[in-house]
Amino acid sequence: MAPSRLTTEDRYPNTATPLGSDLYYAIRYAPPDTRDDLALLAAVYARLFQIPAECSEPAVALRKAGWWRDELERSVTGGRSEHPLGESLARLFERRLLPPHPLFDMADAIIAEIRRSPFTDTAGLIAHWEQGQGALCELFTHILSPAPPDTLVCKARRLGGLIGMATAIQDMGAHLRAGRCLLPKDLMAAYGVQCAIGIEPESATALMSRLADAARSHGALSATPTNRRLLPVLIQAQLAETLLGEMEKAGFPVIGQRVALTPLYKLWLSWRLYRTL
Repeated sequence: MAPSRLTTEDRYPNTATPLGSDLYYAIRYAPPDTRDDLALLAAVYARLFQIPAECSEPAVALRKAGWWRDELERSVTGGRSEHPLGESLARLFERRLLPPHPLFDMADAIIAEIRRSPFTDTAGLIAHWEQGQGALCELFTHILSPAPPDTLVCKARRLGGLIGMATAIQDMGAHLRAGRCLLPKDLMAAYGVQCAIGIEPESATALMSRLADAARSHGALSATPTNRRLLPVLIQAQLAETLLGEMEKAGFPVIGQRVALTPLYKLWLSWRLYRTL
């Protein structure tokens, strides 16, 4: 391998975990010797899932996502990385003995979204986030718990589905304005809406409410055992559930505005959960 090239993504906080973000607080309460590694994984996830926003042409987005899929495979299977982020990832996976399949799942999820968006049904949309965000949550679990039991990995994946869905609902307006349709076809048909021509506020409220209910049912935090090895994932899930509740109180006005938790509220929720474990 060529001489190491450190990047700003190698240290917490980085561009994917800025002060005030959900991931900032999720990682802040992780053991100090894991924070840089967790932040690096978050940076890889962010790099992949920002591709649809960066590339308005699906063909260009697919080429870029495909390049990153190849780069990730080169990085963790002994190949020659071409990007500093890939080099950092190679060192991390070698040092932590992480399984590579969640990394590939993240890349495959964004490639699948570019190819087949919108998704057929709500279950397919949740599965998409479980494959993408859930894979990141699984890798977080491997960092905090080498060789975690299958039950812990499964729970991390399901909570990833909840986290991804909450973020998608929060940013739905921005996604639609950018031409990224993350509404499932079955719900669009049920409410007679189309991504390309805009959505009336009444329909948007009903749609988002249905998606939020499905997300909460899928990744119910109340059904998750409190386990310190899941702490960064549990904090993100707690923030996601709270965000869904706040958006619901406001009537899900996500088409025209972005509802968010304040950094102070996030800090308090994260600290409270940390103190219970």
